[in-house]
Amino acid sequence: AEKVRQQKYDLESNEVKQYLQLDKLTDALFYTASEVFNYKFTPVPEGTVPVFHEDVKVWEVTDNDSGKHIGLWYLDPYARTGKRSGAWASQYRSHSEMEGDKETVLASNNSNFVKPAPGEPALISWDDATTFFHEFGHA
Repeated sequence: AEKVRQQKYDLESNEVKQYLQLDKLTDALFYTASEVFNYKFTPVPEGTVPVFHEDVKVWEVTDNDSGKHIGLWYLDPYARTGKRSGAWASQYRSHSEMEGDKETVLASNNSNFVKPAPGEPALISWDDATTFFHEFGHA
């Protein structure tokens, strides 16, 4: 695939990677969800919601117009010992309107990106960026 990319487009994946920072890709996910679903993502202060690892970050998801609480979205982006490989979405609690009010949705996206050095951005390959958006769609 890399040879075809180079031959057809004169492009190397590593050249693109410098423009695909995890923080910027996450912002792009939020922008897309805002445009398509009218969702707003607000970071939850560390320590206010329990997480199973210090690398996991949490955002509250609300409706852009009404401010109504929809759920929490967890991001577990980095590889570590004991974590399964690949990328996936999980729902700890899904959307339900059975009787009464909706329950808070609890969804997560999990990846195995290389954790950068402190102060450095996490750089993501084009294929991993595509997978990141794909898995976000499941969440």
